[in-house]
Amino acid sequence: MSGIMIKNACYKMISFIHPQVRLGLKISVLPVLLGLVSCAPTAPYVNAVAANAARVEIDAQGVNANNWTLYTFDKGDTCQGRKIVGGSSSNKTAEIRIEPDKRHSYALYLQDGGYTCSIAVSFEAKASNIYGLRMFWDQQRCYMIALNTTKSIAGDKEPSAARRTLRAAFVEADPWCTPLNSADLGKPMESSSSDPNRAQVPKTPDGSRSGTSLDDLKDLLPKQP
Repeated sequence: MSGIMIKNACYKMISFIHPQVRLGLKISVLPVLLGLVSCAPTAPYVNAVAANAARVEIDAQGVNANNWTLYTFDKGDTCQGRKIVGGSSSNKTAEIRIEPDKRHSYALYLQDGGYTCSIAVSFEAKASNIYGLRMFWDQQRCYMIALNTTKSIAGDKEPSAARRTLRAAFVEADPWCTPLNSADLGKPMESSSSDPNRAQVPKTPDGSRSGTSLDDLKDLLPKQP
């Protein structure tokens, strides 16, 4: 089967699952389903090798979901070239090395029983800096925040951090988020699930350089206007 036939089959499959895609309608679960449906295996992220690479300490201990995946992208500005960083089958804490002096984006997709949630955040990495990417899921909302933890484990607010808006995409090379604009810098870094009728208090994460509970994170989030 040619590459064109494979791609056409993929479009037909997703359009069959969600005919609303063809109409351009917004549905809350679409980004999650598109994040989990793929025509070809998504490649894993490969660490940067530069001596002045920045580090990202990933803490997903607050994501108590049955199925979740964290992605990053070759092109952080447009969320193109999607790569897998981790997920349900990997450790909930990890460290990766990233290229400095460029914007990096991360997207979390999760399913937990009949609940779904997705969120994406980006920030500009500085050479040799350390960042903390912390995620939570409380059956009502998913949260993701990027902190600069170079000076302290607790971390400081990262001024370049921005909430990204996920969009429907069909192949890894497509843009998985809308273009960044200045308004994104002030968006709350939380997202409602597809069914917000059940709430549950998550466990407080416990890691070597973590130390942010859900309540602590909410204090750091930009306030709703």
